[in-house]
Amino acid sequence: MIGQTVYTDPKEITNQIGQFFYSNSNDSSLNPDFLKFKETQEMITLSSPTTTTSQGSILNDPITMSELNSSLEGKKKHSFQVRVNEHMSEKFDLENGVPQGSPLSILLFQAAINNLPDEVSHPVKSIMFADDTHIYLKGKNIKSMTRQFQDCLNDLSKWCFHSGFIFSPEKTKCIMFTKKKQISKPKLFLGNTPLPFVNNIKILGLIFDSKLTWKPHISKTKSITTKSINILKTLSHAEWGAESNVLINLYRSLVRSKLDYGSICYSNANPNILKTIDVIHISGLRVATGAFRSSPILSILSVSGEPPLHIRRIKLALNYIARILSSPENSTLPFLTQIRFANTFCSNPNLKKTTGFKDVV
Repeated sequence: MIGQTVYTDPKEITNQIGQFFYSNSNDSSLNPDFLKFKETQEMITLSSPTTTTSQGSILNDPITMSELNSSLEGKKKHSFQVRVNEHMSEKFDLENGVPQGSPLSILLFQAAINNLPDEVSHPVKSIMFADDTHIYLKGKNIKSMTRQFQDCLNDLSKWCFHSGFIFSPEKTKCIMFTKKKQISKPKLFLGNTPLPFVNNIKILGLIFDSKLTWKPHISKTKSITTKSINILKTLSHAEWGAESNVLINLYRSLVRSKLDYGSICYSNANPNILKTIDVIHISGLRVATGAFRSSPILSILSVSGEPPLHIRRIKLALNYIARILSSPENSTLPFLTQIRFANTFCSNPNLKKTTGFKDVV
């Protein structure tokens, strides 16, 4: 104790943190039933093609998962340390999982979760990107949809038990896309944990709201790009600042790239909401070109060589569609080639048309 303050050795802190991570990675943290199942599965022989040549038969001899794991690890076991400032903890062995930064980590992880979509039963569908998994269901009967969704969640919980993976209930959220103003939210459970329903959800950098107005996403984009424009203002000093062509390139990298991301999705938002980022576009170009506040917008666009954002969104959408149409194996091709809901849009002109309907039809 120093004065009235309790002093803890930083080395002890790092060791305690390392011990916590170690306790979560070793076999003692696993459920006994799953540990028994894991040991059984690791001794199952992996199927592999065989050949008639002596060399081929040796290379393709059946092996078990345990032998494969040992060959990947080699004689050296993976270990980790915890660092707090300049203090390092002791070394702890990594008994389960894959080492961070290993070239095989991504491949092994993808192979381990490859059969996850098979557990999602019809009519529930799934979308996966790396370790982000989304399941969704479309319908009108809330009670029926809730029952089907809960059955799917139960199947996924069973898959977790057999595979050893764990879904984080704290990171799992639900959202209901509907235009109804008042609707009762169903109760869904992941294991014993109730899942919360939210009004906005972030998927791969895009913020989806329950009404699909895209207002939260565009507001977030505005706040992020405003900070980037402040960087341009700093670099555009009249005496020692960068030249206009350099600032325009910086604008395209720091600001326009953020405005372009997801523009194919939010391009059908209300025009008044889209004007919010139009202001950002002109403000950034005004700083990059050194134009006055009174300079006409058309002059700024002409000097910078940048089109208006609504023209650029159309260009990006057409480039995306052309790239999809050139790849027959692309999974999104049927959504563009099949003209769906044409009668719906024709009978109700006020409906917001999808990207495929607007740019392909």
